[in-house]
Amino acid sequence: MGLIMSTVNYIFGGGGGGPEMDVPDKVTGLSKREQLAITSSWDLIKVNAKENGVELFIRLFKAYPKSQDFFEHFKGKDPESLRKKTMLRVHGTTVMHALNSMVESIDDPECLIGLLERNALSHYPRGIRIQHYQELWIVFINLLKDALGSKCTPETVAAWEKALKVINSVIETELTKQSNIKD
Repeated sequence: MGLIMSTVNYIFGGGGGGPEMDVPDKVTGLSKREQLAITSSWDLIKVNAKENGVELFIRLFKAYPKSQDFFEHFKGKDPESLRKKTMLRVHGTTVMHALNSMVESIDDPECLIGLLERNALSHYPRGIRIQHYQELWIVFINLLKDALGSKCTPETVAAWEKALKVINSVIETELTKQSNIKD
């Protein structure tokens, strides 16, 4: 029922809400209206999580070829040739599940921060740094626009971009902390 209601609200404008919809959260800076734009658009993306996860990485590898070097199984291969590979479906699905956890925690900043710190902590040893996350987010926003078509409003993009700045801030802080520990 939640998916149906959030999708109806998203497609038909969210019913206004009132001034409380525009009060920013003290931690994330996201208003309820922005959170709704993110969760509603995500509900439409996660329906095809596996396919969208694969597409996200194909696009990432095309836009940023060096990103393939982080994956032994994908290194040096034509991105399109990877589309049917089990390992890409597995990793794409894993990333989509991680994004889903983040979106589902958007109204619980402490949990969201914990998820982001854990993600950064697990990616640091692999050489993933903030610029790699930033590249992924650029590709993600473009995927979002293409996948949602006319349902991807400027407000939706702005809400995601605002959320991704918060996400990057938390991740960058954790990556810096790890760098200082390792030095």
